[in-house]
Amino acid sequence: MNPAYTIYTDVDRLEGACKRIEASAKTESKKRLYEGLINLYKGGLLASHETNSWLLPKATYYQNRYIQYLKKYIDLLNSQREYFEIQRIAVEALAIDGHDGDLHYSLINAILDQGNKSVARIHYKQAEQYLSDEQKEALQARF
Repeated sequence: MNPAYTIYTDVDRLEGACKRIEASAKTESKKRLYEGLINLYKGGLLASHETNSWLLPKATYYQNRYIQYLKKYIDLLNSQREYFEIQRIAVEALAIDGHDGDLHYSLINAILDQGNKSVARIHYKQAEQYLSDEQKEALQARF
């Protein structure tokens, strides 16, 4: 490697995006930074981890970190009642981790908040196995 060149890996970019989000105080700036984070993750971080078992723990760590930031973004969007955007983010996150009960819960609530009980019920039946008892109870109260 040539020390005259600065090389940024996908991991460096993810870490930098997370630090900028944490440092930002303004809601609109945070939203732009979260969208930048989403645009950064197109596929898998450390994508070759399937063939390199030594990368699997790091790949899992960064995938989980990414999902946690998407959940924070969902919380921010929820505080602004941006339910369609919550639905979009939750669907994108569920494509990465389809077993995350919190993401299913956020998605179902966003669908309900948009007034579509029938679609929310369908998703609830499909996602019920991933939801906690408290989440199930809260959602059933909304149907």
